[in-house]
Amino acid sequence: MLKKWWFSYRLLLSRAPVTGLILTVNTALFIVVSVYSQSIFSPDLFFLYKLGAKENISIMQGQYWRFFTAGFLHFGALHFAINNFALYYIGPIIENMLTRFRFIVIYMLANVCGFWFSFIFSNAISVGASAAIFGLLGVGIAFEQHSGDTISKVLRGINREPLGLKQKYTLFIRLKPFLGVTILNIGLGFLINTLFFIIGVNIGIDNFAHLGGVLTGFSL
Repeated sequence: MLKKWWFSYRLLLSRAPVTGLILTVNTALFIVVSVYSQSIFSPDLFFLYKLGAKENISIMQGQYWRFFTAGFLHFGALHFAINNFALYYIGPIIENMLTRFRFIVIYMLANVCGFWFSFIFSNAISVGASAAIFGLLGVGIAFEQHSGDTISKVLRGINREPLGLKQKYTLFIRLKPFLGVTILNIGLGFLINTLFFIIGVNIGIDNFAHLGGVLTGFSL
């Protein structure tokens, strides 16, 4: 198992070295936080804060570096696994669509702008690579908008027969996967936050960071 993982890691570094490096940094910091917290599921919030979580009062006091560092920290194993699993699959696709330099610039700008967006609209402490990952999705959406047939043309051309909702959704995901994944994730984020609010859970998804990230990636 370890040998197979090491082979996959080396293959990733050879095909998408920037994505591999970011995953390495994320993993190293997750291990550090987990060891310090003595738990992979319940990290020490104050330690995350010291390492650079997005925290509005500190940023207003001049700690602007938190816009950058927050994107490499994660709140527990589930948060880490979801974000880095997404980066593992999305990162190499976008990295090979762009030059490596442009990929780095877009990833970092989406990360910073995502947390800046969160800083403006949310007082919550926030961490995670998802702002930058949504930036990569934004790049994918921009690519989809400038290539291939539009959905409306395809829908009109299939046997000239009306399609059901399920068929339209399937076609949408196939033709616009980046847009489809983005809409699905943002929608789920708002739904989960609503449910958390109803049941009184004080932890949620930073949808504002996601929106800031995807808008940055799309515009670049």
